Amino acid sequence: MIDDVVAVDLGTSGREERFALFFHEDSASPLIFWLVELSRGYTMFDEEDLYAKIDGPTVIEPLPEKFLDRLPDPPPEPRPSQADLSAFRSMVQSRISSARRYPQSARDAGQEGTVRVSFSVSPSGQPSGISVASSSGYQSLDAAARRAVSAAAPYRPFPKHMDSSIRVTATVIFRLN
Repeated sequence: MIDDVVAVDLGTSGREERFALFFHEDSASPLIFWLVELSRGYTMFDEEDLYAKIDGPTVIEPLPEKFLDRLPDPPPEPRPSQADLSAFRSMVQSRISSARRYPQSARDAGQEGTVRVSFSVSPSGQPSGISVASSSGYQSLDAAARRAVSAAAPYRPFPKHMDSSIRVTATVIFRLN
């Protein structure tokens, strides 16, 4: 797949049909090359014969200014689905639980507790701004929970269509057996 493309029918001028294609500028060269190679100067779309061709030529040129006011609004930026975000947060929680290390001093003192840590995860999977949202009541357990967040990184794969940090709150439970 080269890119997502939006096609807009600009109407007919004489025997000429005009369409505007919108795509990310980084894809311009491969997309234009693909269109030219696909058509080789001939274009026709026949549902019964996908390989049918008629005399062209196919011309690829920048959109004239006069058509700019007829263009639709651009499509909305893709966003990650709630299911993708939920799966990402579950993966983060699982990795933190696996990275949790019970401090020996807290074990020896019989300390138990639940810590809620809040932080951001960048698209590279790195956590930042790690803070205790809800303390266990023990400084050593709170610090161990913050260390678990760092130790479990990087958090990947990052959700599709997400290009900014995600705020996460995870629960770290310390219980003696």
